[in-house]
Amino acid sequence: MLATYDLPLVIVSFLVAILASYTSLKMTERISFSPAHIAQLWLLGGSIAMGVGIWAMHFIGMMAYRLPIDIGYDMPLTILSLLIAVLSSSFALWSVSGRDLPLFRLLNGALWMGVGIALMHYTGMSAMSMSPGIEYDTFWFSTSLVIAFVTALVSLWLAFKLRKNIPNVKLVRFLASTIMGVGIASMHYSGMKAAHFAKGSICLTVNGVTQEWLAVVVIIISCAVLSIALLMALLDVKFARYTRKMYLANQDLRQLVLYDHLTGLPNRSLLADRMGQTILKAHRNHQNFAVLYLDLDGFKKVNNLHGYHVGDLLLIEVAKRLGGTIRVQDTAARLGGDEFIMMIDTCTRREAAFIAEKLLDVVEQAYELEEHVIMVSASIGIAYYPDDGQDVHMLMMNADMAMYAAKHDSSNAYAFYEVMTA
Repeated sequence: MLATYDLPLVIVSFLVAILASYTSLKMTERISFSPAHIAQLWLLGGSIAMGVGIWAMHFIGMMAYRLPIDIGYDMPLTILSLLIAVLSSSFALWSVSGRDLPLFRLLNGALWMGVGIALMHYTGMSAMSMSPGIEYDTFWFSTSLVIAFVTALVSLWLAFKLRKNIPNVKLVRFLASTIMGVGIASMHYSGMKAAHFAKGSICLTVNGVTQEWLAVVVIIISCAVLSIALLMALLDVKFARYTRKMYLANQDLRQLVLYDHLTGLPNRSLLADRMGQTILKAHRNHQNFAVLYLDLDGFKKVNNLHGYHVGDLLLIEVAKRLGGTIRVQDTAARLGGDEFIMMIDTCTRREAAFIAEKLLDVVEQAYELEEHVIMVSASIGIAYYPDDGQDVHMLMMNADMAMYAAKHDSSNAYAFYEVMTA
C-alpha cells in the first residue's frame, strides 16, 4: 500500500522529541546538585519526561503516516510501548547519574536505551495489528537500530557532560536537545521506512483506539508531563539560586556579627562562644587549656606618628602573624583596639609558655607599611583552666590582669596569672 506523510505532524513530532530531550537534560542536571533522596525524584521525573516524550513523538509520527485504510491501535500494546519507553529512559538516566561515566557504563546504558527505543517503536507498530502482518526491509530495520544506539550514546554522553558547569551552558543544552531530538525522530522515521504493508492489508483493531482518540490522549499527556517537568526543573533552578543568595547573605551577616571587620579574626562574641564550648569539653574530659591576653606595646605612638590608617594596617599584619603562629585547633580573636586573645586548646603550662614566647617573637619583627618601618612589641597575660577560672568571664579577667603585670614588669614579656598573684 502506498503511504504518505502529513508534513505539519512530522514537524510536530520533531519538536516534541526536542522538547522531551531538553526537559530530560534539564532534570538530569538537577541530579548532581541534589541530595540523594531528592536526586532519586529527579531521576524518576526525568525518566517519565523522556519516556513520555519519546512515546508521544512516536505516535505523533504514526498519526502523520497516512495509509489508505482506517487505522486503530491495540490498547494493551500501546500502553506497553509507553512503559518500555519510560523504563528504558529510567535505566539510561540512572547510568549517567554517578560521579563519573566509564566507557563500559556509557556503552551499556546506550545499548539498553537504544534497545528500549527500538522496542518501544516496534511494539507501537505491532499495536496496529495488521493483516497480513507488517514486513520490514532488512537494511532500514538495521539502520533504525544503529540510529537508536548512536542516538542513545550521544544523548547519554551529553546528559552527563551538561551536569557540569560549562561555558554557555544554555546554548549547549539547546543544541544538545536538538541533536538528541532529531536523532530520536530519525530512528522513528527510518523504522517507518522499513515497514511494508501488503496490498489489501486491513487493520484488525480499527474499532480499538482510533487515531483521533489517540491524538487527543497523546497531546494531553505529553504536553502535561513535559510542561510540568520543565516547569519543575526551571523552578528548582530558581529556588537553588535563591537558596544560594540566602546562604551568601547569611554568611555575610555572620561575618559582620561574629568576626572583626578589620582583621577578619573572631570577635568577642564568637570567642566567648568557642571558649564556652572548650570549657564544657575540658570539664568533661578533665583537660586543661590556656587563655593568652595580648596587648601591643607602643601602638598609640604608631597612630600618633603615622596616622590611624597605618595603625589599622599594623593591626591587620599582627593578626596575620598571630593566626599563622598558633595551632590549627587554637583560636585567635581580636577584642578591639590593639588587644588580642589566643585560646590554646588542650595544653600544659609549659606549652602555653612556649607559644607565648613564639607570639612575642613574631610580633616584634619589623613591619614595612607604606614605606614606614614599624617596630612594636607585646605583653601577654596567661590564665590557665581550671586553676585560674572556670568560666569565660573569670578566665578573660585574670588573663587581662596577668597581661598588665607583664607590661608593668617589662615590655615584650609574658606572665601567668598565678605568678602575678604570688
